[in-house]
Amino acid sequence: MESPIEIMFNKEFMLHSDLFKTKYNLCTFDLSPQYPVHDNGKTYYVDFSIDGIRVNINAKDGKDDICSTYAIECDGHDFHEKTKEQVKHDKQRERILLNNFSKVIRFSGSEIYNNTNKCVQETLEIIKADLRLSSYRHFEVDNPKQAGGY
Repeated sequence: MESPIEIMFNKEFMLHSDLFKTKYNLCTFDLSPQYPVHDNGKTYYVDFSIDGIRVNINAKDGKDDICSTYAIECDGHDFHEKTKEQVKHDKQRERILLNNFSKVIRFSGSEIYNNTNKCVQETLEIIKADLRLSSYRHFEVDNPKQAGGY
């Protein structure tokens, strides 16, 4: 991890990931910092990747299946969209990430700094919604009327 906001996000995510993994019967659910993405001879680094969430769809036979992959970007103001060149670079990078991940989730540095927990909760809600919409409909994913997080 390279920046204070990335450290904050990682620390908060780790507080919630085991419970989320257990609750939704996920075989893998790991946050990988500075994940390399290769495109046309260039390497980009995503702040975090949740790569290949694996869902245990039949615990009896031990088989599982891949659901989604996510890129999480923590955008500090100093490095993003100050100049036309930075805007162009960010838009190109976004398209490359969308070719390599199911979803790209972006947070501004001030969002993370002001309420890291909310950013992590939003990330988990996006993943939970994908689980709900996936082919794994037999999963018991929170009833929207239930109170509580994730």
